Amino acid sequence: DCNFVGSDDVTGAFEAVEHLIKLGHRGIAYLGGHHSSPHRNRLKGYRKALEEYGIGFDAEMVYEGGFEEEDGARLADEVLQSKKKTTAIFTVDDPVAIGVYFRLKDKGVRVPEDIALVGYGGINEGRYLEVPLTTVAQPVREMGKIATEMLIEMIQNKNNNGRNHIPRKVFLKPELIVRKSCGACICSNT
Repeated sequence: DCNFVGSDDVTGAFEAVEHLIKLGHRGIAYLGGHHSSPHRNRLKGYRKALEEYGIGFDAEMVYEGGFEEEDGARLADEVLQSKKKTTAIFTVDDPVAIGVYFRLKDKGVRVPEDIALVGYGGINEGRYLEVPLTTVAQPVREMGKIATEMLIEMIQNKNNNGRNHIPRKVFLKPELIVRKSCGACICSNT
């Protein structure tokens, strides 16, 4: 019963995992948050991409933790200790990916040569890593613009005793930004 504006997390995750699959990866781990809609929707996109490309979903390739760098480092340890063959990692957000990146580097695992890495969110810090982070960028400016318009509309409707207010839900398409961490040869520095 309220307005919402956000990124289409299912589509964004699908495109990230599809990109890894097209690069030849089959052992793709998903490092997610826990009990949140971004985690659930990104996991849904991850599963959808695997299924569409005939790769069976393996629950042991899904690692749940949090949304911070330290969660990424801890989950990277779990991936490295697993008996599963992981060639790529897709993370719930960029801070987790950055934590993974530094943990892999500390352990002598090369990104992308040994394990490809893709984050989600499009935060600036990822582009400044030694191996810039491939990420799914959310259209934050457009999201902010629409949210502001919704807020103004709500204020105007409140002045009209709330008449004619119909809650809107807007999901914007994110953009896959390919950089070196995924191992693709065509990369962007933006």
